[in-house]
Amino acid sequence: ADRAMAPSHAKQGTGWGKMQEDKAEEKTDYRKLIRKVAPLLWPQRFDLKLRIMLCVTTLVLARVANVMVPFLYKMIVDELAGTDDNPITFPISLIVYYTVLKLLQSLQRDLRN
Repeated sequence: ADRAMAPSHAKQGTGWGKMQEDKAEEKTDYRKLIRKVAPLLWPQRFDLKLRIMLCVTTLVLARVANVMVPFLYKMIVDELAGTDDNPITFPISLIVYYTVLKLLQSLQRDLRN
C-alpha cells in the first residue's frame, strides 16, 4: 500500500513507509518557529518602520471614523431638532468633527484604491 503512494521517481524500497511514519511523529515547535521568524517581520530600517506605523495608524483612524460618523450625525440631528427642555442650537463643533471624519473616510478610501 505504501508503494502505491510513492511517486514514480522514488526508490521503491522499504524506506518510503518509514519516512511517512517519521513525518507523522515529528511535531512542530511553534514557539521556536515564531521566535525565529518574528525578527524578519519587523524591518530594521527606520523609514520602513515609520511607513508601517503610518499605515496602521491610518487604518485605525479609518475604522474609528467609520464607527463615529453615524453617531455624530445622530447627535447633530438631535441638536438641530431640539426638545421641549432644550432649545434648538447650532452644533458647530459636532459639524466640524463630522466633516473631519468624513474627510478621513474619503482619504482612506482614495488611498486604498
